[in-house]
Amino acid sequence: MENLELLTEEKSKRAPESARLTSWTRALGPAAVLLALDRGFKALALALPIRASTGPIDFNLFRNQGIAFSLPLPDVVFWPLALIIFAALLVLFARESRRRSPAFAAYAVVIFGAASNLLDRALYGATVDYLIFFRHSAVNLADAMIVVGLALLLIYHRDHETPEG
Repeated sequence: MENLELLTEEKSKRAPESARLTSWTRALGPAAVLLALDRGFKALALALPIRASTGPIDFNLFRNQGIAFSLPLPDVVFWPLALIIFAALLVLFARESRRRSPAFAAYAVVIFGAASNLLDRALYGATVDYLIFFRHSAVNLADAMIVVGLALLLIYHRDHETPEG
């Protein structure tokens, strides 16, 4: 009887660990799949010969040396700023993971998207964009991950505001 009680007690101790692992898998799984797709598309864009845009949406390599909307920003400003923002995202991600908040998954998507674009900067000196819209706007899946993740975070935090007293 005592052994059964010990087993039951041990199993109940492991339950929160199992739930934590499941929440991590739910948050990181989709973000990791999107990251892998983005990295694959970037490798494909780098491997294909450069070609002209022929329609409203084209798959073509564009090395974006700027930040959002191709705005120029010197590396001496970009890297410290990017690393501070990335570190802040990691802190927020860790905080939300402890709370088991749905925002946890949105932070994962933003972080994985940002990591992919930062990796491009470190490896190639530019972000690898591959979707060209109307021959002018160049983006990649990592950009979409960042935008969608931030939009989800804005919605989540708007709907879960704590009243200030």
